[in-house]
Amino acid sequence: MENKRNNIAQPHDHLLKELLSNPKRSGILLRERLPAPVARFLSAKPPRLRDVSFVDAEEGWRPYLLDFRFLVLDLGVIPDRELSGDRRLRARLLAMKYATRKTEQLAIRERLIEVLKDAPEDLLPIIHYLISAYVYDEKTLRGIIREVKPEEEEKMMSQFAQDIRRKALHEGMQQGRREGLLEGEARGEAKGEAKLLLRILPRRFGPLSHEITDRIHGADPNTIESWADRVLDAKSLDDVFSG
Repeated sequence: MENKRNNIAQPHDHLLKELLSNPKRSGILLRERLPAPVARFLSAKPPRLRDVSFVDAEEGWRPYLLDFRFLVLDLGVIPDRELSGDRRLRARLLAMKYATRKTEQLAIRERLIEVLKDAPEDLLPIIHYLISAYVYDEKTLRGIIREVKPEEEEKMMSQFAQDIRRKALHEGMQQGRREGLLEGEARGEAKGEAKLLLRILPRRFGPLSHEITDRIHGADPNTIESWADRVLDAKSLDDVFSG
């Protein structure tokens, strides 16, 4: 049961928990953000992690109740360069600040690279977070890695390839469904998903034959979805359309 509680799927919560699970970084954040009259009473030593809860309930119920043990901090009102004086905190907080500001994410790419160059040891978890929370495509993510740790570019891209493709496919399918709904339920959905598949397949396997194109246009939504699911692991077009 405890493992289930610690398995945080939400990328924002996961990154925040990872950040605050480090006593040194937690101490810095507390001293920077608490009011000065309060912060001056803090010990110079990093805070100790405690396995306690503020929820007053019988032990068996605790895993199912909300338990807010994270700092409440409005990153949106803090200027980027004042997020933290600590280089590693600054990189993580900047990434989190723009996670919900989709229209501004491309504009802060260079700023992210700048702070990550100061904290290259955190590139791996932050790239993982960007894949989940940002609109960055494979080319943009590769460019960030190349600027910060060029020697790790191929290794990281290989490591994250499946996640990137899965995200692109998921977003594309969602877009296809939205387009489909606008054009009319089942028929429109099939058209939208066919359009997506026709865009993804050439990027992975090269130009498509007229036979393949006609086959996709004539397929029903369930068949197209089945083909799309195979794109992630397929090594050839035959793997996509077999079965």
